[in-house]
Amino acid sequence: LPEHQQRLNNFIRHVPQGSNAQTIEYTLVRLDGSQLIVETSAELIHNPEGEPARLVFITRDITERKQAEADALALAVQQERVNVLTAFIQNASHEFRTPLAIIGSSTYLMQKSNEPDKQLYHTRKIEEQVNRITRLVDQLLEIALLDSGQPISLAPTNLADLIRRVISGVQPHIDRKQLTLELDLAANVPLVKVDVEQLQSALLHLLDNAIRYTASHGSLGINLYQQDSQVVIEVCDTGVGISDLAMPHIFERFWRHDDPRNTPGFGLGLSLVQKIAAAHHGSVSVESTPGSGSIFR
Repeated sequence: LPEHQQRLNNFIRHVPQGSNAQTIEYTLVRLDGSQLIVETSAELIHNPEGEPARLVFITRDITERKQAEADALALAVQQERVNVLTAFIQNASHEFRTPLAIIGSSTYLMQKSNEPDKQLYHTRKIEEQVNRITRLVDQLLEIALLDSGQPISLAPTNLADLIRRVISGVQPHIDRKQLTLELDLAANVPLVKVDVEQLQSALLHLLDNAIRYTASHGSLGINLYQQDSQVVIEVCDTGVGISDLAMPHIFERFWRHDDPRNTPGFGLGLSLVQKIAAAHHGSVSVESTPGSGSIFR
């Protein structure tokens, strides 16, 4: 190929300067237009007086070997995809089973009861689990969209305004637990090109975790500032914190450190946050002290 010609010329030119055998791979084009990959080894041979005597070149057709390597890599990648998909389906199925079981038992008990209060109780349990399944489906669709690699829609955005909109959506939950919320939103932060819907989703997941794992009368904080060429959003809490054992796993999908029966959630939120940050060419990090709280940045 023409783009390989200069590499081959440079290789031949510099062989006499080396002391050991050298090798290069490049592509040749046959007269019929088909291609083959070859490997050329070159070695400088010296005479008994130690002076350069001749160059020896050996060229091998390695097309089949390279194709076999490519096929093996493709097979390994495909197998890894199958493994990931299988694990994902197993985990997702597990998350569906619990609410479906509750819906089934509540439906049965509601049919068996003639008492309006009990029927209303079971109706509300069914509604709660339907909402739970809806949230799970929404998160799975969000993950699928992020995994697809589709380009996100970026628009210059005032992050302070975006943060305030997100807070307004969770304010009832903050008030219910009587949490103190402190905002420190720097006024000089420039507009940032973001996908508004996705970034709002990431902040909602972080705030949801902060509220969930912070005891009543605790504190939450959101900071916005510019650091060098980056804009930083921090979500802080005085909650239970994250143990050293859990820290390496918190961004894994469906990973739960606590008992899923005691705390709502699917173990998908932080994974989504990480994917959204990466889609914006950013990152997410965490500092945490067990018993004292966490800072997601």
